[in-house]
Amino acid sequence: DEIIQSTSKKMNIDWRLVASIVFNESSFNSRAKSRVGAKGLMQIMPVVARKYKVKNAFDPKDNLQAGIAHFLNWKSIIEAESNEDSIKMTLAAYNEGLGHLRDAQRLAIKHKLSPHRWNHVKKMLLLLEQKKYFSKARFGYCQGKGIVQYVEKISKIYSNYKNNITIATL
Repeated sequence: DEIIQSTSKKMNIDWRLVASIVFNESSFNSRAKSRVGAKGLMQIMPVVARKYKVKNAFDPKDNLQAGIAHFLNWKSIIEAESNEDSIKMTLAAYNEGLGHLRDAQRLAIKHKLSPHRWNHVKKMLLLLEQKKYFSKARFGYCQGKGIVQYVEKISKIYSNYKNNITIATL
C-alpha cells in the first residue's frame, strides 16, 4: 500500500485507481507473470519495460513507475468528454493496446457516435469481434467483450475504493 500510495502521489494520480489496476492485474503479487510475458504488479509488457528503462519488472517501485507512466502517457493523448470517459478509455488501451481503441473510435465516427465517450466506444469494441468489422480495422480482431469486462471490473473496484477509502491516507 505504501509503495502504491507514494509512487502514485509522486506521479499525480489517484492511488486508489492504481490500486484498482494492480488488484485486477496481479492481485498485488509483485512476482506475477502472465502467459504473454507481462510482469509484476501492473503486468507491464517487455516493450513497456524497455521504454521506461525498467531493469527488473518484478521490482514493485520500478513496475509501478513504468505502469503508471505508461497509463498516464496514453491518458494524455486520448481525447474524452469527461474524466470518467478518459479513465475508462485509457484502461481499455492499457488492456489491449491503443490501436484497438483507435479502431473502435474510428468505427464510432462511422456509426455517428462520439469517439470521445466510453459508452459509445465500448459498443464499437464489441463490434470489432465480428469479421464484418475487424476485417476493415487497421489493427484487426480484438477481444471486445474481454476489454469491456476489464474496464468495467476495474471501474467498479475503483468506485468501491473511492466510496470506502479516503484519499489522504499517507
